[in-house]
Amino acid sequence: MGLTTGTKPEQVPNWGQIWRRLLDYARLRMLFLPQFTIDELRNTRYLLAKAVLVTDSGKVGIFYRDDADATSADDGQNSILTADDTPVRFKRRLILRRYTPVAGTDTTMELGATCYDDNYFYIKTGASTIKKIALTAL
Repeated sequence: MGLTTGTKPEQVPNWGQIWRRLLDYARLRMLFLPQFTIDELRNTRYLLAKAVLVTDSGKVGIFYRDDADATSADDGQNSILTADDTPVRFKRRLILRRYTPVAGTDTTMELGATCYDDNYFYIKTGASTIKKIALTAL
């Protein structure tokens, strides 16, 4: 049955129900993380997303919108500016890279950094602590 089909008054939704369904759909769409290459993100205008996934080879990561910053330059690595009249800055917060760390002795990972290999997802949670999560658990 479609949104406005039906032969009885109780089968036809009122405008309040229609708007609620449209808002639910819009909220659901906002849960997905938009994916861009760095060049696509730089050429984007009027982007409302709070976070984006950059998919360039070797630069994969999640970038968050930083409306408080008005001075950072676009370095193509940790800060990317959009093409808006007043550029929106997206800053790297999560790096996804293929790597197997060595717990307790790994100095190449910063606190909060993440990486993965064929079997596990790793998160650096302390100076010498790396949390290992089996990919089957995800």
